[in-house]
Amino acid sequence: MSEGRATNDSPPSYSETMLGVPAASNSLPPASTPARKANSQPAPSPALPPVPYSVGSASFPPGLAPLLSHHGLTVTCKTGTLSYMIKDISGQEVFTAKGGCETNSFFNPFAGRTEFAIRDLNKLPLVKFLVILDEIGFSFSKSHLEVSFVPDIPIGQVKVRGRNEYDVTNNGGDLIYTVEAEVGCCEILPYKICSPGGMQVGSIEQVNRVKHKVLFPVDLDIRRKALLLSATVFMQMAIELRRR
Repeated sequence: MSEGRATNDSPPSYSETMLGVPAASNSLPPASTPARKANSQPAPSPALPPVPYSVGSASFPPGLAPLLSHHGLTVTCKTGTLSYMIKDISGQEVFTAKGGCETNSFFNPFAGRTEFAIRDLNKLPLVKFLVILDEIGFSFSKSHLEVSFVPDIPIGQVKVRGRNEYDVTNNGGDLIYTVEAEVGCCEILPYKICSPGGMQVGSIEQVNRVKHKVLFPVDLDIRRKALLLSATVFMQMAIELRRR
């Protein structure tokens, strides 16, 4: 499938989901308004949360806006289990990530429910993804990530196709990117992020065996950036859990 192919990639309006604001109507207003009673006072307008940013057809939490200007991010461990810092190329912390794993299996942590939130520096959730186990294998377990903007605006999936192979899809199931890496003599080579036509658009690499760095075009759709960042956090989590 080519990059130009139309895809079903438009989530519901953030305003409709978060604020309960109905979609715009084409109906005409009434010809006249009812007269107010004498000495009546108009009711004050209710206070609304901050209006979300919109880029094209994508609406997202305002706290995620810094992601628009970034072309690379690094995910590294913090103190505590499933807790991470997300830094920009200059080394400044811009987001955090925190996960929770509910499982009774020490050998297969993905056997339970694993949920992550990518948050701003005030710990306000912006993006969340749920890791869903599809098939338990000997060398790896097939699973997929259901990724959404907060509060509940689905933006796509990340599917674990192989030990070092991932597929990134939109809400309609259309393939957006493949993320694949070759295994060298003693290490995993950088993952190549490629379009369905095979053109490389970015990469994810393990740095010093302790963190992961993702690179993508600065003008990439923010939903695709969020999907690739979620995949990077998942890779960092998988490495951490294998070391237990």
